[in-house]
Amino acid sequence: MDFLNRTNISYVTKKITNASELNENLIEELKKSFEEEAIDAPFCNDGDYDLDDLREDLPADWKLREEELIKPSEALITLAIIDYSVEREIDFDEFNEVSLVAHKLGGCYPLSVESDEDPFESNFTTFDTDMTILFRVCYEDGEVDEDECQIEDFSKNKDDWKEWLNELKK
Repeated sequence: MDFLNRTNISYVTKKITNASELNENLIEELKKSFEEEAIDAPFCNDGDYDLDDLREDLPADWKLREEELIKPSEALITLAIIDYSVEREIDFDEFNEVSLVAHKLGGCYPLSVESDEDPFESNFTTFDTDMTILFRVCYEDGEVDEDECQIEDFSKNKDDWKEWLNELKK
């Protein structure tokens, strides 16, 4: 679980359903929201340390559930700073009966706590400042497409993502 001591994601999300919403104004809106209300959390991902790894490492009395943030015919855009060089201390043995929620952002699963005691509340230092856009769309049949890019590459990716959104209307 050392991976969780070294990771942090700061993020804001917005659900969208229409291709017309996917534009530079949305990115500016997300930047403003990020400054005011970004959530900070350790995370698991699909590569280095996935949710199965976390389940195996959790103390026996801890619980983990996954939460889908979108329903069929919706898309989720996330503006995030993902940092793999955080300095954080989490003493997993100090807490009992903790309930964790892994939020599905697209290859990255920020963790939140539903229990009274929060093992992640400790002070931490983050160093990265590069903003990433995560995009996730869920079609009517439950199939999902996911993609991500650096914020400066949004204009290169938005047309493909708009096509995905247009598929939701079919």
